[in-house]
Amino acid sequence: MKTQFLALFMLVSVTVGCAEMASKPESFVAQNSPTPVATKDLYKMRWGVQAKVEDCPQSVVETSGLKLPRLNQMAVACAQNKKADRLEMVANQMAKQFVNEPWGPFYLSVAAEQKAEFTRALWMIELAIKKSPKNGLLYFQRGRVRWALQEFASGIEDYNTALKFDDSIVDAHLFLGQMAIESHDYNAAQKHYVAALKIEQDNHLIAIALGDTAKLMGQNQAAIEYYELASQLSPSNIDIQLRLADLYENFKKDGPRALDLYRRARNLILESRHPASQQEFDINEKIKKLESAMKVEKAKLTTARESQQGQVKQ
Repeated sequence: MKTQFLALFMLVSVTVGCAEMASKPESFVAQNSPTPVATKDLYKMRWGVQAKVEDCPQSVVETSGLKLPRLNQMAVACAQNKKADRLEMVANQMAKQFVNEPWGPFYLSVAAEQKAEFTRALWMIELAIKKSPKNGLLYFQRGRVRWALQEFASGIEDYNTALKFDDSIVDAHLFLGQMAIESHDYNAAQKHYVAALKIEQDNHLIAIALGDTAKLMGQNQAAIEYYELASQLSPSNIDIQLRLADLYENFKKDGPRALDLYRRARNLILESRHPASQQEFDINEKIKKLESAMKVEKAKLTTARESQQGQVKQ
């Protein structure tokens, strides 16, 4: 039964498009954050493929006598579509029909959280944990609620406990990775991000986080490799091209490759049809600088080659 629910929650198999890591994850990454979410943001519960609002029942009659998996589907639809009152109705039915299961109190916690009733949300999730004390998902929810209540140390403890019982909760890894970055414990952050990427291998934001962490650790070659992976996963991401361009320019000293990446970033900006920005201006300046430097280098090589040819003739 636990496996069925985790599959429905889709906590470990959703890409960034539906993960809701942040309102604008791409632009946040552009601000040089080592992770795709703001430190004080709560990691939102991932509900998987978007459910239709029609699957969220409007009356208790629609929930009566149903089996637990079907009630769970209804609850997910209500949670996704932020129908907190209906979610609470479904959760109450779950709690009434399946007294020994944690899912009724779990969804009551989610409903209370959506209403910003965090004290009640904490009470409900603690009741759920009493019914299933080794379920990592429940500790993950409690950690989120505690964080909302500004009980930060307890929240972090819950995230660690969540991973103790279920190492596949990606958002717990990302959260703890962010906390480790803030504490300058880059080794711990790297371990969490590596674990997250193993689960979500197509998540380019995690690859960016790993690249940024490697760069903070002075592992520039590793940073390049992670950014290259991120670029393969998200070829139209401007920020990734700029990160790579900077490393090829200043670490690898590979002017032609850096120039190619800057040009690609500029083209992506132009293709996006956004108005001219400071970022575009800075990229154009970079391109001019590298083109000028490459012309000078080419002239030096030409002069050296002509000098060698003259010496041979003599």
